[in-house]
Amino acid sequence: MLQDSMSRASVSSGSLSGDVVTQEADERPFWLHRPLIRWGLLFAFWTIVGVFYVGRYSVLMWMNDRPVDTGWMTMTLVGWWMWVWQTPVIWMLARRFPVERPLKWGHLGIHVAGALIVVTLATLLYTGLARLIIPEANADVSYATFLLEVLVSTLPFDLLLYGAVVGVAQGFAYYRQYRRREIRASQLKTQLARAQVKALKMQLHPHFLFNTLHAVSALMDQDVKASQRMLVLLSELLRLSLDNVDQQEVSLDQELAFVQRYLAVQRIRFGDSLEVDFNVEDGVGNARVPNLVLQPLVENAIKHGSAPEGHTSRLLVSAHTEGDDLILSVTDNGAGLPSGDGAPPTEGIGLRTTRERLHQLYGPEYRLRFEPSATGGLTVSVRLPFHTEIVNTVEILAISE
Repeated sequence: MLQDSMSRASVSSGSLSGDVVTQEADERPFWLHRPLIRWGLLFAFWTIVGVFYVGRYSVLMWMNDRPVDTGWMTMTLVGWWMWVWQTPVIWMLARRFPVERPLKWGHLGIHVAGALIVVTLATLLYTGLARLIIPEANADVSYATFLLEVLVSTLPFDLLLYGAVVGVAQGFAYYRQYRRREIRASQLKTQLARAQVKALKMQLHPHFLFNTLHAVSALMDQDVKASQRMLVLLSELLRLSLDNVDQQEVSLDQELAFVQRYLAVQRIRFGDSLEVDFNVEDGVGNARVPNLVLQPLVENAIKHGSAPEGHTSRLLVSAHTEGDDLILSVTDNGAGLPSGDGAPPTEGIGLRTTRERLHQLYGPEYRLRFEPSATGGLTVSVRLPFHTEIVNTVEILAISE
């Protein structure tokens, strides 16, 4: 029986952490949120360990042609069941009074006292049950002597086990703190990205509005009716812009509708000297794209990609998929790039803000390229991850990880 008590402590040492750590996990399975199921699993675990130990004993007895002591086998299982209540008690003490730097001597003292009390209570309960279940066992000695023998023989190993449980609990506490810090850092990163994207959008809206109003004022002295139509279209643009002011992404159909109205304003301004075509692949209209991503590209093409005087300026707005990406492009028939390095000579507020927004939203997953077009002008293209569901900022950032 004394050997059994020591063996109980030894075997339970190695198997404690897996069961209890599961109880404390931050993302626990639903069944671990229910106390009755938790206790049932804990009981089942120690029962399995006890049955394994009893089976090992039975095989050894059979191999040595010796009778099996059923009373001893029963008390072996009882001994393992002692850990069903010891495990959560030790774990609770470890959580309430952590042993960490800087060392708190009060916590250490509580654990010393707790270890002695828990081990003594477990031994007291175990020996009491042993006398009840097997009255003839150790009948030649008093209960006090029997209790003292068991306590002295198992105390060192039980104390070692207590320390192991505290160590596992402390390690798990460090892991939880690390996870909380990691989650907090991710939240702060997301909040920063949201603030940056919002600030960039605030830069883009006044820039767009100023340029459009400038176009209206330029036409006011030449054609009053045309300028009035431009103001009507501008009001529609502002309504569409305000409808989506809080959205980081809109559908491609919404973005194209906005660009079409913007181009309608510009066509009133430039008349027949501006032609616009759209080439949109079927089935991509519900793709999510950054709000106001095309307007700066179109504005840049009109401003810097106009054909020489006396020629018609042509713009082609395209959208198609390529693998898992969506390609948006605006092509003009202007003078193209002054050099072949693939970069524009300068980036105004619109293009610079667009590039920064794309970087904040998609990280390295986006591309903003400037390439010579087949017509001799310039093609500005944006490559984005293709997705059709509404994605919040946290999920957008996850794309770039």
